[in-house]
Amino acid sequence: MPLHDEVILLVDDDPLELEIIADDLVNLGVRRVLTAMSGVDALELIKRGEPITTLMTDVCMPNMDGPQFLRQLAETGCAIRVVLVSGVSKDILYSISTLGRSHGLNVMGFIHKPVQPEALRALLVGPEGAAARSHQGAACEPELDLSVPRLLQAIERREIHPWYQPKVDSAQLRVVGVEALARWRFPDGGLVSPGRFIPVVEAAGLSDALFFGMLEQVLADMQRWHAAGRIFKASVNLSMDCAFQLDLPEKLQELLKKYAVPTKQIVIEVTESRLMADKATAMETLTRLSLMGFILSIDDFGTGYSSLSQVAALPFGELKLDLSFVQQAGRDIKADAILQSTVTLGRSLGMEVVAEGVETFEQLDILRNFGAPVVQGFLIARPMPANQFEGWLANWRPGLKHQPGCARQFTLLVVDDDRAMRAVIEAELVDRMPGVRVLSAANGEEALTIAAKNIVDAATLDFNMPGIDGLQLLRRLRNACPAAHYVLLTSDLSESTAHEATHLGALYCPKPLTSPQADRIVRHFLEP
Repeated sequence: MPLHDEVILLVDDDPLELEIIADDLVNLGVRRVLTAMSGVDALELIKRGEPITTLMTDVCMPNMDGPQFLRQLAETGCAIRVVLVSGVSKDILYSISTLGRSHGLNVMGFIHKPVQPEALRALLVGPEGAAARSHQGAACEPELDLSVPRLLQAIERREIHPWYQPKVDSAQLRVVGVEALARWRFPDGGLVSPGRFIPVVEAAGLSDALFFGMLEQVLADMQRWHAAGRIFKASVNLSMDCAFQLDLPEKLQELLKKYAVPTKQIVIEVTESRLMADKATAMETLTRLSLMGFILSIDDFGTGYSSLSQVAALPFGELKLDLSFVQQAGRDIKADAILQSTVTLGRSLGMEVVAEGVETFEQLDILRNFGAPVVQGFLIARPMPANQFEGWLANWRPGLKHQPGCARQFTLLVVDDDRAMRAVIEAELVDRMPGVRVLSAANGEEALTIAAKNIVDAATLDFNMPGIDGLQLLRRLRNACPAAHYVLLTSDLSESTAHEATHLGALYCPKPLTSPQADRIVRHFLEP
């Protein structure tokens, strides 16, 4: 939902804060802003049926504080997005956010006071906002027939099929695997979110049918990819209901022989919330799978029943960092400490560590610094059907000009508000990079529009431009085109600009563009 369609309810007992934040939201383009000076007043507005899309609330208010307000808000059953706005410590805000989510609320995150307009924009329209809107949209799905016969029919007819989300190495963003996620698409094209049908499948005792239905489709896709020279691992999720079956290893082995897929190419992700129900049986099954060569992955590590005892007791080869920690990276010191220590733990045990839920380049930077070797998330790609994944894979060129199997030209974006300078840059670089496709933009807004419609492999950015400057543009382009290589080519010679550009992973190059500098830029673009 664009900002001009938003109806936002602000809740704060300070009238000055209400006025300041409301003005900021209006200036950002929000269609309508409602205000309330207490939780009681806010609940009245919600119960009255106001078309509120997002609620922004303080947590320190008299009579009804933040935790009390969130509990009563959840009792109304509303599905609006929630943003916490307060000057209390990040630890407290993180705890209150977690509390709100435990009540079933769609808590997007929090903003510290004094509130800055850019922080509002980033949370409302950035990656988290997009993700939150997609979750909210799931609540608007039509009523479904979730009876056992209908679910079995959906599994047998392959209406429930795998969508693939790439896993990439964090250093160079090269594809190292995929995770197969169950999606239910009706014959008429309607799509059902997994949160609606997976719990019902498990409660109905159909986990086995779903697992094998999904796995057979994954193996058929892998057989086709292997024939085309695309060799990488695929992860499938195993319900613990299936792990209690002692003949599971033989069934899997027979299925893999049918499709000629090696066991070492299959990662079995286990979310072990029910592992303790029959630990001995599950340990036997999972240990035998490991002996056969399957890779066992402990999913959502650090939440629920995931624990060090499970890591020690079972032969896991992969550890997945839960997205709830990943998405707090850089914003919460406790989440950072958990991430860093878990990466260290996994690597010291010889396990592959995968960080899921990576949505921003800033999160990727932090995970790189912590030593997490593999990442997945919306920053790289959203889950997609097999045919779309194959198209995405054919066009994925992680910052390299010569990428075997890539179906498109290496694309260079030149951004400068001086037309003559753009022509010079293009001439110098194209002469050194024959066959390159060149796109040009006169300002940051044009560049972002181009990046939204094209896969950009490399970009040169001027610094002093009207509107969005080069560093601001660099931050935003990294989220749009995370695999690209960037150069800040500028007449700004300040040390702070050079330092910030380097910190953001770009090559800093002062103008005018000389022949040695052009050679240096090309080396930067073409290095792995």
